[in-house]
Amino acid sequence: MNNKLKSCPFCGSNDVELRDDDTGIVWEHAFQVMCWECGVRTLYTQTQEKAVKMWNRRADNDREN
Repeated sequence: MNNKLKSCPFCGSNDVELRDDDTGIVWEHAFQVMCWECGVRTLYTQTQEKAVKMWNRRADNDREN
């Protein structure tokens, strides 16, 4: 799995983190990526891979250059 996180799409900070909420409230483990500079975050997902993919997606991902 490639956990390379892109910078924040809102503020450009590289102070981003893949977080694991293991409280069991949503699922046994719930993952999200958060920017510590501006506070933006993804929704919770059941896997690290989904959280990273959600964070790294950009509006122009599918566009040809």
